[in-house]
Amino acid sequence: MKRLTLVVAVLLWVGASWAQGLFEVHRLVITSGIQAREPVDALEEVAADTERLYCFLEARDIKEDTTVVFLWLHEGKQMARVELPLKKGYRWRTYSSKRLGGLKGQWEVLLQDAQGRELAKALFRVR
Repeated sequence: MKRLTLVVAVLLWVGASWAQGLFEVHRLVITSGIQAREPVDALEEVAADTERLYCFLEARDIKEDTTVVFLWLHEGKQMARVELPLKKGYRWRTYSSKRLGGLKGQWEVLLQDAQGRELAKALFRVR
């Protein structure tokens, strides 16, 4: 009976590790700026005269060098695609930025892994 329990536990652990991919998304934040490699704020809504926003990512437990993709969408339409590297290690911080061009409405930034799987998303509105 103990052998069966061990096999089930190992299969559950392997399944959970595979689902998480090569790293953990610790934080994904929309911000008005980056200082000392950290977001200065966390925004959900901005004024239409906001020129540029940043999407900050903190990844942890990166198992091997890889790439992440930031997809910036306005009202469902892709406005930008930015690929950035993540290096193997405990922690990696990076960000993508986008000029908003006064486009009002719902925005989202989708974070994808190198294979195009969605890992996280950050939403914000321009009013």
